[in-house]
Amino acid sequence: MKKVIACSAIATASLLLMQQCASPPPGMPEVAYGSLRITAMDTASIRSIFVDLDDVKYGRHPNPCVLVNLIVGVHKLLVYDDSNAVLSGTVEVLRDRRTEITVSLMAEGPYVGRIAPRFSVANIDDQSLSLDAMKGKVVLLAFFEHT
Repeated sequence: MKKVIACSAIATASLLLMQQCASPPPGMPEVAYGSLRITAMDTASIRSIFVDLDDVKYGRHPNPCVLVNLIVGVHKLLVYDDSNAVLSGTVEVLRDRRTEITVSLMAEGPYVGRIAPRFSVANIDDQSLSLDAMKGKVVLLAFFEHT
């Protein structure tokens, strides 16, 4: 009989704790939502797209698509299709509004056996560095994203 009473007391305490945790503390801002409409160009050839928002996979959607009930703020956006065309960037979702974004998907490498696309960048000494200037040399480019 003692075991049943103890389990009942633990279950009651757990329910009370869950009720207390479910409501936000006083003074916390209310969460606001908005929506995002994504159109991948060219709509004739791209019938569906995959969407990742803040590294969460939202799955396959028809092109164009609307994602609803997104938390307001700046989000990391990744849009891609079956042919590995990718667009990565950020998008701001506004409160109680539909944010519209049109993306042009570009095919990713690999560029093995092909001429690399023209590329130039400023180095840490603010001097221009381009692939054209390194023609005939072995060049390794490493791209990464800092979030």
